[in-house]
Amino acid sequence: MAEYISEKLVASVRLLTLEISDAELAVYVASLNYLLEQCDDETLEQISGGLRDEIEANAR
Repeated sequence: MAEYISEKLVASVRLLTLEISDAELAVYVASLNYLLEQCDDETLEQISGGLRDEIEANAR
């Protein structure tokens, strides 16, 4: 499981430092890609709390 290391606030954005395995990252990316493929924009925002553009930037 991902281990929390630290966090800091930069320009009102909370940045986290995590230790995460490549397998955990692969699951995260695959999950985001699945949501992008299966959901319309409204549903995607309801499920994830993010906009499609924000999620696409993190999923590829």
